[in-house]
Amino acid sequence: RVDALTGAFNRREMQRALDQETSRAKRYRTPLAVLMFDVDHFKRLNDIHGHGVGDEVLIRVVSTVRELLRESDHVFRYGGDEFVVLLPNTDLQGALTAAERIRSAIMRIESPTFPQVTVSIGVHQQHGAPLPERLLSGADVALYRAKAGGRNQVSAFEGAGAPH
Repeated sequence: RVDALTGAFNRREMQRALDQETSRAKRYRTPLAVLMFDVDHFKRLNDIHGHGVGDEVLIRVVSTVRELLRESDHVFRYGGDEFVVLLPNTDLQGALTAAERIRSAIMRIESPTFPQVTVSIGVHQQHGAPLPERLLSGADVALYRAKAGGRNQVSAFEGAGAPH
């Protein structure tokens, strides 16, 4: 259930929680948001500073994110340096606010062993009858857009419309 390095929930647990939360959102007709983020230029950080430093970065990033989340929110390690945050009962504006708080807080992480860390974040929110695969794919599209736009930013994808 838990990633051994970061302490975040693992991908299998993410799928279970996502299925549960999408069912709940459908039943109660409430919004559900997903954030997908990764550490900017993580491969370069590993190549220059070593995998031990890369591990330290991932641990600190997850710790920082957890401090900002509500009890009902969860962070999951999706793979490598990519993470998903599940935000039940959160509309698009709330998800964008949470994403910006996370992005800003991660920029403020200080360490003598690694340089400033930034993340790119994709946001997708659906209301009432969300589908797990659409939530993830929308967040992934938005993440790609944030990275293509220069990284260290938040991008949103809402419903079936275009990212903005």
